[in-house]
Amino acid sequence: MFVRDVETSRPLWKQQGRRFVAGLTASTSRLTHMVDEFERALRGTLPADARALRAKIRGARTKLELWDLRTEVHDLVRQAYDKWEAQTRLDDLNSLFEDSGPPSGYTIA
Repeated sequence: MFVRDVETSRPLWKQQGRRFVAGLTASTSRLTHMVDEFERALRGTLPADARALRAKIRGARTKLELWDLRTEVHDLVRQAYDKWEAQTRLDDLNSLFEDSGPPSGYTIA
C-alpha cells in the first residue's frame, strides 16, 4: 500500500492525469482484425443474404459479440457452399479465439 503525505504537493504517480491506453489500443486492434476475418469468412456468399450479418459483424464491440455470430456465419456459408466449407471456415474463426480462449462460459463447437 502506498501512503502519501497530505501536506505535500507532489503527485504520488509520476504521470498523473495520463491514461494508460496501450491495452485499449491493442485490444481494439485485435477486435478489428477479428471483424475483418469474420467478414472474410463470408466471401462467396450472396451479398443480399450477407448484408444483415455484415452489419452485425461490423457493429460488434466485443469478442463475445463476435463469438455469438459464428453460427450465423456457418449457416450462411453452408447455404452458399456445403457443410465441409462451412466447417472449415468455422474452424478458422474458432482459431481467432484460441489466443485467449473462448469467452468465459462458452465452448468451441
